[in-house]
Amino acid sequence: MKKVILPLFLFLTAAFVSGQTAADLDTLLNTDQVSYAWAARFVLPAAGLIGEDASPEASFNLAVEKGWLAKELSPEAAIPLKDLSYLCTEAFQIKGGLMYRLFSGPRYAYRELKYRKMIQGRSDPAQLVPGDRLIRIIGRILDEQGE
Repeated sequence: MKKVILPLFLFLTAAFVSGQTAADLDTLLNTDQVSYAWAARFVLPAAGLIGEDASPEASFNLAVEKGWLAKELSPEAAIPLKDLSYLCTEAFQIKGGLMYRLFSGPRYAYRELKYRKMIQGRSDPAQLVPGDRLIRIIGRILDEQGE
């Protein structure tokens, strides 16, 4: 009986987790302004810092704990491109240029990702990030890192 139940349980668990990830991805792609929590939900698992099944709230809390997002931010607030850039450079351990190393922060993180062409097209550091753009930025970072 155990030989039947254990594999069935593992299969159903894996199907549930991948189903949740696909549903989360669909939600993200249909979002015009990604929140801090949802940005952390996709950046941190892509960087291998938290499990793929982590909630947006758990991901946001980890980013705050590490100092990559300010604790006074609302998890539901829309994330600007400069804060997303800082979250990405820190999570993926992207070594920036001289100014980023001297003054590590959102402004120079944005400039670094723009210079490396991970942020493409017309952009502004204060611009709010739609879901499809977040996925493209994460994809370019993973491509550069050979993942």
